[in-house]
Amino acid sequence: MASSIPRGIRVIDWKNADKSKSIRYRVRVERGDFVVDRSFADLERAKLFLEDTKTPEGGC
Repeated sequence: MASSIPRGIRVIDWKNADKSKSIRYRVRVERGDFVVDRSFADLERAKLFLEDTKTPEGGC
């Protein structure tokens, strides 16, 4: 894996129904009344989702 995994994303060893193994990436955010817990099969999608949960600086 060439890219580093940012804070807020965990690597999960996943077992599929057919007993094969795969890797998932979990994004878990708890801020005030905003709570999210999702898993993704692709690291890039998890990174994009994590970026979308953050508020822009100076935003209302």
